Amino acid sequence: VNWFEKAGVPLKTESDGRIFPVSDNSKSVTQALVREAERFGVIVITNARVVDIRELGNGANAGQYRFEIDVIVGKRKVLYRCERVLMSPGASRIGYSWAERLGHQISSPVPSLFTFKVHDSRLEGLAGVSVSDTKVQIVEKGSGKSSAKSKRRRTEGLVQRGITLITHWGFSGPAILRLSAFGARVLHENGYRMELVIDWRPKSTITETFEELKLLRMRYETKSLLTFCPLTSRAETRGEEDPILPRRLWRALVISAVNSMESGKNSEL
Repeated sequence: VNWFEKAGVPLKTESDGRIFPVSDNSKSVTQALVREAERFGVIVITNARVVDIRELGNGANAGQYRFEIDVIVGKRKVLYRCERVLMSPGASRIGYSWAERLGHQISSPVPSLFTFKVHDSRLEGLAGVSVSDTKVQIVEKGSGKSSAKSKRRRTEGLVQRGITLITHWGFSGPAILRLSAFGARVLHENGYRMELVIDWRPKSTITETFEELKLLRMRYETKSLLTFCPLTSRAETRGEEDPILPRRLWRALVISAVNSMESGKNSEL
């Protein structure tokens, strides 16, 4: 962040933790990178393909350089020598083989940054509904708890907080995408068959929510529980109380939880 500020690109942090340039224009970032590269004498070669990387020995021919890189530029093969190599192979298998040949250990890549496909009847008809503040967590199927492997690897990555969006096939949104990134290897190891736990009201504990519901049951005992969400939060922009859940989502959750209620009144909650 400080580097970009010094490079003339002020940044802002969104409520879900994502960082963007204040200009909301990606060119601000690319132009800053180009300016700094030119300032430090970085030479950018385009339309070129790296075909091999070798580590030089300690012989007289090596001199101050440690690596040789064969590059195809146009129709010509060009040899470069350098002290350091920074590799960014992406999904290139040949890039992995070069890195291994240079002494690095490669972990098998797994998919990351994907939406979740969830089969749940409660989601029917809710596509497009989003909640701005949720806590999402992946756990082993049927366990209700994070796996021991998950905890050892990086437990905090298996719990994320932010916007969650309900889609036609399951869930998406910033919180879900971050969860898929930090939990990518755990999800892969479990064959992408895990349980998703969503806290729709992460600012309050379960006990606090239950106590509030008890009070609301008495306050709204004659109203239908299906028509509105009694749990609210103060809207910062207007200073008013807003329901924490959209009406459609609240209704679906109520129906699934209290489908035996005859009248659907709060007094029966």
